[in-house]
Amino acid sequence: VEGSLVEGHKFDLGGFSSIVNKGEISNDVTKVLVLKNDTDVTKNYNITVQKGTLKITARYIEVGSLDATKEYDGIIIENKKYSTINGSLVNEHELVVTKSTNFKDVNELENVFEEYIITDKDGVDVTTNYEIKQVQYGTLKITKRSITVQTGSATLTYNGKEQCVEQTNNI
Repeated sequence: VEGSLVEGHKFDLGGFSSIVNKGEISNDVTKVLVLKNDTDVTKNYNITVQKGTLKITARYIEVGSLDATKEYDGIIIENKKYSTINGSLVNEHELVVTKSTNFKDVNELENVFEEYIITDKDGVDVTTNYEIKQVQYGTLKITKRSITVQTGSATLTYNGKEQCVEQTNNI
């Protein structure tokens, strides 16, 4: 504030701009009055409003993916769970990983989060208000399934023809 009010006078300001999501706006004010007690004496002042700005920056969070290991079963392995390394979500916000490393054959790969969404308590997408960085990578691993095959046994008498036992058992 440049200049000064007469002693006993005070500002009555209202209607300031507000912002919720990441971005920048002009900090407008729609009500500028000068009061003496409850009497409006604004007409006695030459008031200039110099607008400021309101800026909301993204909330920064670092996450790490978790490990998962299983024996081969022909079904995809995937682990969308995470741990927060640094930062936090706003209360009642939820981060859901929608696409991550997955495979179904024997392999071992880093668990990379490719896509995610952050929603508020009403399910509204607020992802643009966050900057998420994956700084730790878990490992997804499918191990070989162990199987033992036992062939059948037989004692056969020579007959001049090819002979075999086509019996097997899984152990």
